[in-house]
Amino acid sequence: MANTGWEMKRQSPPKHRHDGTSPLPLGMDWSPPPRLWAGRETVWPHDPRTGWSYCVTIPSWVVLAKSKDSDPIVFFRVLVGIQSAKGITTTRTVLRRFNDFLKLFAALKRSFPRKKIPPAPPKGILRMKTRPMLEERRSSLEEWMAKLLSDIDLSRSISVASFVELETAARSCMRDSTTIFLL
Repeated sequence: MANTGWEMKRQSPPKHRHDGTSPLPLGMDWSPPPRLWAGRETVWPHDPRTGWSYCVTIPSWVVLAKSKDSDPIVFFRVLVGIQSAKGITTTRTVLRRFNDFLKLFAALKRSFPRKKIPPAPPKGILRMKTRPMLEERRSSLEEWMAKLLSDIDLSRSISVASFVELETAARSCMRDSTTIFLL
């Protein structure tokens, strides 16, 4: 079928991050996480003057008992790092269950039906009871998130922003930035 000129051309995503076009709060974009977290002096893999950025790691998990009669619940700690355009780093932790990651995957599949989205780690039929099993799951979730977020469309999606609570993290960073300048 010939292109009649009436069809809207699909805009391709920008080739570079931190180009000021991100629809996320403060125009932030995903960045690979810093190798070493050193509080406000954390060195990020991109120049902060190009704009706000966020990164996501899953450093650990916590097991909480719901009640005496039920199985404990595993939550993964999702560490969201924010770097302002002035280079100020703030981190915030969000607790997520494994099913929350599966819901994120389903939401992204609905939002991007034609995009090849990396499959979520398998749920498995065994309960996560041992430290090695939990560590394996944590590691696979962290790797999966890195694959997802390396896609600029996915990393700028509302589903991801909601999952990692970017707006709350950005507000926290702005509050921290204001406090520094008042001191």
